Amino acid sequence: GKVKYNSNEVIKLEKIIIVEDNKDLKNELIDFLSRYGYEAYGPDKFDNIMETLLKDNADLILLDINLPYYDGYYI
Repeated sequence: GKVKYNSNEVIKLEKIIIVEDNKDLKNELIDFLSRYGYEAYGPDKFDNIMETLLKDNADLILLDINLPYYDGYYI
């Protein structure tokens, strides 16, 4: 993750992956979280989402339960 310096403290910013097929909602969440210093992004493809989530080593995953290919319960 990124590091932010704040009055002699080092704060590690958490990495958040947003798994959402509604692009408008995903982009709103990314913008909101980024404003508060989080490293947030959302993949556009869901066919290999399990591998993507495992290799990206996120601190938090926001997961939609209704997705193409797999549902959130399966993931």
